[in-house]
Amino acid sequence: MAQSFEQKYIAGQLIQDQNTKKIQRVKQKGNQKQNEYISLHIKKGINLSEEELNNLISCRFLNLLPIFDKFEHNGERIIVYKDYLNFILEENSLQDQITAKRILLQLFLTFAELEERKYYWPLNSIQQLYYYKEMMFLSLIEYDFSKQNQRETNLEILKRFYTKYFSQIIKIPDDLLQENSFEQIINFLLKINGDLGKQDYLRGPYENLLQNLFKVKIFNKIYDTNQSIVKYFQRPENFICADEQQDQQIVYKTLRKQNYEGIVELQTNRQIEFLELFYNCSHMAVGYAYFRVLKQPFFFMRKYYGTLQDKFSQQEIQQINQKTALQISSRIAYALMELQKNIIIHRDLKPDNLYLDKEELIYSAIYVADFDRSKVLMNQNDDQMTIEHQSNTCRYDPPETDGSLKYDIFQYGLIILQLANKGQYVGNENAGCRYLNEEELHKYYSEQSIANQLNHTQYPQKFIELIARCLKMKPKDRPSIQEVYEILKDLCQRLTIKKKN
Repeated sequence: MAQSFEQKYIAGQLIQDQNTKKIQRVKQKGNQKQNEYISLHIKKGINLSEEELNNLISCRFLNLLPIFDKFEHNGERIIVYKDYLNFILEENSLQDQITAKRILLQLFLTFAELEERKYYWPLNSIQQLYYYKEMMFLSLIEYDFSKQNQRETNLEILKRFYTKYFSQIIKIPDDLLQENSFEQIINFLLKINGDLGKQDYLRGPYENLLQNLFKVKIFNKIYDTNQSIVKYFQRPENFICADEQQDQQIVYKTLRKQNYEGIVELQTNRQIEFLELFYNCSHMAVGYAYFRVLKQPFFFMRKYYGTLQDKFSQQEIQQINQKTALQISSRIAYALMELQKNIIIHRDLKPDNLYLDKEELIYSAIYVADFDRSKVLMNQNDDQMTIEHQSNTCRYDPPETDGSLKYDIFQYGLIILQLANKGQYVGNENAGCRYLNEEELHKYYSEQSIANQLNHTQYPQKFIELIARCLKMKPKDRPSIQEVYEILKDLCQRLTIKKKN
């Protein structure tokens, strides 16, 4: 059972107590470091709907101060942040023009995102902003919950804020200020900050902007295709949403949108949805935060050791034994249970999308990644999936095109069969299973066929039966992920007892 706020924290100095919110310093109980945190208590009766408040709390945009902990008790929302109050901006900080230009660019990018997502953010004072290691942040601690009845657009709010604090330092042309969009102003601010909007296909879109934000000189390529770019870099001090102890390297992924603009927007929105749904879940590699520059998305995550596909490509997979195959199959099933608890289909399960955090497979946890084709179902019976939303990884596609929770079970079955078969795919590697008839499917995936394929290793008969059930033609004949996990857990326990005896 989850601990309450009072069970986890000791109240300290009261900073502010208003009609809409209370702010105080707190410390974690039992934490020997005694780091101080700030708790924000949002009181009942604020002029903000439950949905609006939930959206603001969940948002993982890079320039929003990351939330450390959150609670709900008797209608009051409690949010805990690390203490950055010493980095609240003062007006005299804007006297340096370079600093002022950096802050203004980040402000417009942040408010463009808030507008994109239709999140309202009243901004009245420079002291509602943080500036830490040259990165600007907004926080709900300074959110003005009393302004909800006086709504302007986010662009109007920011233009007024610019006039009040920046207009004497940075001159945005009047014709741009008359525009009813963020785009031209952002392009102007990118230009005056060092031509940061300049595109370089070889380096990737807006990489110079990321270098400027993070003060990073080198981004190391993991892969670069005509659809997406993935690179990693050393964690900068101002990347505060990562774990300072564990995460020394950060990965960013972005999508090339030249010829895929509609698809990129759909995939981006889906990735954001799953990032915010699962960012705190231990078995989902959804990342820490996202960033967006004029529709160009960036997703930031931990650098993992590699993927299951990497292991399949290495010689050591030939040494895989019964214990490793069963344990990894069980860990993948456990991660999928987290998805299906929320009635979510991944739709693109494959070894490339299963991340590992250890060099040795037997010791590694499994993290499910790449949710840009996933779907939240309305209920267990929702099985509508249009052709344009399907996975493009035909090798792991099930026979059906309708998407239900059993869609992932088929893909899971193919993965654990490949795992048990020492990394070698079983079936028609080029065409996959989408267009196989029942007779052809039976040829590859009947219980007897699987047993013959895996005769190089002494696997329990129950394991072979389970794989065959996962690979049934009809979704209704496949087991649930809960049943899969329980069977594998039992097989792992039996193996442990057998070894001890």
